[in-house]
Amino acid sequence: MQKLRIQAPIISIIIPAYNSEKTINRCIDSILLQRFSDFELLLIDDGSTDSTGFIIDSYCKKDNRIHVFHTKNFGVSSARNLGLRNAVGKWITFVDSDDYLPDDPTIYSKAISILENHDVDIVTWLWQFQNEEGKLTIDPHKIPTFFCGKKSMLEFAKGLYYGSYANGLVVGVCNKLYKRDYIKNIPFEGRIYEDDDWMSQVLAKTGKIFCEKKFWYIYVQNNTSLT
Repeated sequence: MQKLRIQAPIISIIIPAYNSEKTINRCIDSILLQRFSDFELLLIDDGSTDSTGFIIDSYCKKDNRIHVFHTKNFGVSSARNLGLRNAVGKWITFVDSDDYLPDDPTIYSKAISILENHDVDIVTWLWQFQNEEGKLTIDPHKIPTFFCGKKSMLEFAKGLYYGSYANGLVVGVCNKLYKRDYIKNIPFEGRIYEDDDWMSQVLAKTGKIFCEKKFWYIYVQNNTSLT
């Protein structure tokens, strides 16, 4: 369901969804709890065969900031690219449909403030891991201090690729806020490990990134996902 945008929002949030009926409500609700309200939420139904499409259509009817796109099942890369083509926000962020934001209503407002005040192209934050029992597993004390603050993309990449899910440093695309102009010409490709490929291209560009030492994204272990 595409709607007329009277004014471009500050942030475009892109969520690809495939057979996510058990998790999509939690994901969307965690975003709608943000106090920062000047965003658009692009929900891409990637050919779901369950009730995902119906659920996201119901959100779309209740909130003018929400835009829904229904496609055949071409995979997460295609879904994110569709979101990028239709996004009009100054900044872009991604959330996966089985993940969610923690109980902090100031995440996006703080991320924007960091991006503006530090003159960077990307703001990133830590990624908490929730296992299949629902337990959050990453110990905040294991996060290396050198990782935080403003850095060149190369400096950040060196720290990032020595990281792991055990310490909150991941290659994934979802725990970041990007300047739209910085990433607009980089498409996602492939059906698996597309995050790694896309982020390597993003980090290969000349730019600046700021890492905030806060757990502002919860990655949920999903044993039925593609990877």
